Amino acid sequence: MDNRQPGQFKLRALSALLFTVGVAGHAQAVPIFTQGPQVGSQFTGQFSSGNSRVYDNFTVSANDVLRSVRNWQVGTSTANASNIGNFTFEVFTGNFASVASLTSIYSQTLSVGDYTAVVDTGLTGVTNPTTGTFFKVEFDLTSALALTANTNYVFSMYGTSGVIGQIRWANNGTAGQYNRVANGVTNQLIAGNTPITFDNARLVPVPAPSSLALLGLSLVGLACKRRKAA
Repeated sequence: MDNRQPGQFKLRALSALLFTVGVAGHAQAVPIFTQGPQVGSQFTGQFSSGNSRVYDNFTVSANDVLRSVRNWQVGTSTANASNIGNFTFEVFTGNFASVASLTSIYSQTLSVGDYTAVVDTGLTGVTNPTTGTFFKVEFDLTSALALTANTNYVFSMYGTSGVIGQIRWANNGTAGQYNRVANGVTNQLIAGNTPITFDNARLVPVPAPSSLALLGLSLVGLACKRRKAA
């Protein structure tokens, strides 16, 4: 026989319902920009660190909001994700072929533990003469970034510290270019695109504040009701 009081059933049911509403309020991650790896293409690594940075350009077809980064291909010489270390993700407006004229609109430094990195096992047939292992790196932005349709944006991620302080961007071999700037001086345009996906939903949902507030008030109300009944 279940000896729990009716109020306990109501409390649990209400908690479950509000939790579901809070999480459901966040849509599944929807790509607003993506350029994926090409199976069978040659991945060449390009170093990026504090003094040597790599940039790639992108646009979105409609006004949208960037909340997370997925499937960014990062290479290391071993299968140890800790070699990625700490890095900074930055977004600019301007022409990536002239990095001196770029205007920064977002910057976020990530330490080990702020992002996930798993070995990309889906790259069967990909040759890689420079780097031993490619990882899929994913993380949420600390604040949403509004993007305007058909505006030329540039993103860059560069190693700041860690085991090697350098990360290697992948080149997926498809049409396009990205730019490596060695020591902030020498520009090197490289054929190909960087495999990466930008999404308008967070990877880790955050319950809506209104749902949390409603849950709190409901719990207080039920507690008071039970106290009076006692």
